[in-house]
Amino acid sequence: MVVFDAGGGWTPDEFDTSARPDVSWLVDRIVESLPFCTRLIIEPGQAVCTPAEALIATVLEVRERGARREFVIDAGYPDWPQMHSYPHRFFAETDGRWQPVRSGPDRLLARTCLEYDLITGLRVPDVVRVGDRMLITDTGSYDHSMAFDFARGGASESISKQAQGRVF
Repeated sequence: MVVFDAGGGWTPDEFDTSARPDVSWLVDRIVESLPFCTRLIIEPGQAVCTPAEALIATVLEVRERGARREFVIDAGYPDWPQMHSYPHRFFAETDGRWQPVRSGPDRLLARTCLEYDLITGLRVPDVVRVGDRMLITDTGSYDHSMAFDFARGGASESISKQAQGRVF
C-alpha cells in the first residue's frame, strides 16, 4: 500500500481539538505498519463547510409552560438532520435585529414531531413572538447534504413527474 486515505468526518470543534493528535497517531501507525506508504490523505471538508451554512426558520407558535417556553418552528430534523450530533449556535430576529439565544429552560419544537425534533436548554429572548425568525448556524456539510427531500414535499413532486402518462 502506497497511499492511505483516512477520510474525514470531524466537526469543527473536533477538528480543532482532535485532528492533530489523531493524525499524529495515525502517521506513527502507518510508518510502523505500512513501510511503502508515501502519502496520507485526510479530508477536513465537514470541519471547513459546517460553519459556512445556516438555516432560517419562522416561529409558528409560542407556548408558555411556567418558567419554560416552547417555540414551534417551521424547520426540523428533515432539514437539519445533524441537530443533535454537535452544537449549533442560535439567534432570534426581532424588529430586524439578530439576538443570540443563550442557555436556559426553553425548547425548540420542530414541525415534523419526530422524536428528534426537540432542542432543549435554550433561553430565547423574551421579545420573540409568532412570525419572528430563528437562525440556526453551523448547518453546512452533512446537515445540507443529508436533508430529507421527501419531508419537504419533493418526493411527491418527483413521483408525480415519474407517474405522468403511466397507468398503475
